[in-house]
Amino acid sequence: MSDWRAAATARSLLEQGYVAGEYDIADWESRLTRLAGGDHPIEIVSAAAQASAPLHRNGAAWFTGAMTVGTVASAGDASGGQWALSGAAGLYLPDLGEPTPAITILWCDDTRSVSQLLAASTVRMTERVDRTTLAVVHGEAELFAGSFTKGLVHYAAPIQIIIDCLSLGGDVAKDAREEALTW
Repeated sequence: MSDWRAAATARSLLEQGYVAGEYDIADWESRLTRLAGGDHPIEIVSAAAQASAPLHRNGAAWFTGAMTVGTVASAGDASGGQWALSGAAGLYLPDLGEPTPAITILWCDDTRSVSQLLAASTVRMTERVDRTTLAVVHGEAELFAGSFTKGLVHYAAPIQIIIDCLSLGGDVAKDAREEALTW
């Protein structure tokens, strides 16, 4: 399952001022609390992470290979649309010249344009999710609410980063859970 409304619902429940736009997410409210086994915030974002799974979103493009945060940010900027990094890059906030940590998610409103820009660099597309370093995923306009900028890089809202990291599993999910417990 990969339904963006699950993450939007978790954000609307837990993030002050977040509005999921004109989309109906009421059915996800009861679903998330049922999947979470209650209303504990960490369990709600964990349930949302499993249900929103951006790596498996229809139209997501997977890339592999060595790339810097600057390369990814440059592709986002050059697309001319909205974009924000999430996943491991959002959790660890590497500098522009540092390698993009696996798995980084580049949310954007034009996946085709960003993918073409990345393909023109040394980055390769892959058809295997287990080899993915970067996933380029379409983000609805509401996803960019609460995003922030560090230097030249745009990042998704902190709660979106936590949700995305939890969906990835492994060490990044463990680190995201530990970070969320400090909030």
